Amino acid sequence: SSGSATGEPPRTRTGPASRAYLYYGDEQLLHDDTNCGADTDNRPMMTAWDLDTPIARDIGVLSRVRRENPAVQRGYHQPRWLDPDTYVFERAWGESVCLAAFHRGGGRTVGPLLTTLPDGEHACVLTGRTVRVEGGRIGELALGADDVLVLSHAVAEPPPAWPNALRPRR
Repeated sequence: SSGSATGEPPRTRTGPASRAYLYYGDEQLLHDDTNCGADTDNRPMMTAWDLDTPIARDIGVLSRVRRENPAVQRGYHQPRWLDPDTYVFERAWGESVCLAAFHRGGGRTVGPLLTTLPDGEHACVLTGRTVRVEGGRIGELALGADDVLVLSHAVAEPPPAWPNALRPRR
């Protein structure tokens, strides 16, 4: 079930076909307050490169989820909860599923949430926090202040059947 439809999901910088993009410096939390911060394409020069920052590690983890989970690559998008401060959605493709929750503000609980994640315990890829699914539902999803949760269930797909004429040469 979805929450109230009165809010908007968190805003991201998007390009063609609503793809989210990482800009030079995002992984270092660079920003530029030109025009009161309204110039999102203006980036300061990068003076250091540190892959040990929490955001750089999170981007690496999320990139791995995207690479390994077909649901993230090409799955259908299904909102599961939406209100002014919380957006929960799911992408599914075949047996693969990825559920993501974004919350701004103080801690809260949402639910119950419908999901196509298989029954059992699922761990957030960013925090390790576990969520239980029973009967296609998450009873209550506890979210902390300004919280993010990403649950990924990836099932390997068989390689495509290549017609002989299109089979790659070795």
